[in-house]
Amino acid sequence: MQIIKLEEEWGDWLVSQKQTESAIAHFIEAGVFKKAIDAAITARQWNKAIQLVSSQPPDVAKPFLKQIAKHFFEVRQFDQAEKY
Repeated sequence: MQIIKLEEEWGDWLVSQKQTESAIAHFIEAGVFKKAIDAAITARQWNKAIQLVSSQPPDVAKPFLKQIAKHFFEVRQFDQAEKY
């Protein structure tokens, strides 16, 4: 239990240091998938964000799917934007 808390705290610290890409794995280990998805999006790790969102229930995934769709719209990948 303490290790899980430590993983989340380490991920939070990495985010505070603008090392969001490194934080993703720590959040996953801690089981805090919302933070992991947010870190992946912030780090522009779109494939990782999609992978993580796909494993979440719809109520958790929905706000992140909108962000992913917006990214694909902005880079003019309209088929991907429509998918998400």
